[in-house]
Amino acid sequence: MHFINLIFYSICLFLVVDATKVNPCPGKSSKQLTNDVVEINNCNKGVCKLRRKTRAEIKHIFTLDNDVDELVTNVFARVLELPLPFVGVDGKSACKSMFEEDCTTKVSCPLKGGKRYCYKNSFPIEEFYPKLSMDVHYELKSKRDGKSEACFEVPAKIV
Repeated sequence: MHFINLIFYSICLFLVVDATKVNPCPGKSSKQLTNDVVEINNCNKGVCKLRRKTRAEIKHIFTLDNDVDELVTNVFARVLELPLPFVGVDGKSACKSMFEEDCTTKVSCPLKGGKRYCYKNSFPIEEFYPKLSMDVHYELKSKRDGKSEACFEVPAKIV
């Protein structure tokens, strides 16, 4: 039993060490990052560098507070305090990108409150995106009532 606990805590430590440093979303209506783990490829410290003509890969492990029929994405870049939606990512159903906490076992909507899930997705950093700095807002909301179920922000720069 002690060996199993050692393996579990080692995996947790690995996830924490490898996790991307993100910020909670502003506002009282956004769910905070308590016990969440966020990983973004090539982004484990400081400002995330999003290279044009590549794909950004995101993994977010979180606990769902409420039962939800469907989650939708709310993804935008805040540039000079203006929200600019990530075309092709913002406003899409997140149900096809949901997994068990292990991030390998696929699940489908509806999802149960009180359970940990893993959201995995990737999206292109298009060649036509201008090279600039921004804060990326990545949120999963209930489609029915718009309630924030998972949310983080991360400083990024398109290079």
